[in-house]
Amino acid sequence: MRTIEDRFPPLIFHMVIRTCTWALHFEALRESEGPLPNLPSPFDPLILMYERGNSFSMEGAGYIEVGVTGIPKWNKERYLTPKPLSPMDPKKLDAMDLEQGA
Repeated sequence: MRTIEDRFPPLIFHMVIRTCTWALHFEALRESEGPLPNLPSPFDPLILMYERGNSFSMEGAGYIEVGVTGIPKWNKERYLTPKPLSPMDPKKLDAMDLEQGA
């Protein structure tokens, strides 16, 4: 029997496979009858990024690599903000891509 992980194409970063699997588990949890806090899905930004053709990896020198950008792995408090740093609307993201010549 094939697992979810077995269904991904070769040469996909392991963290992408893991986060997609976690997102599926989270959706199953949301569909269950158990009580959950009223929070947005923590995986929506990642899934949107994957759908747009990007991925990420965690390398050993202290950075999270998103495309060609390296983001330092600081503590979570340093990154917590009340508003997203980037829009989540695909049309707005498309417009940003056009501005940057992507």
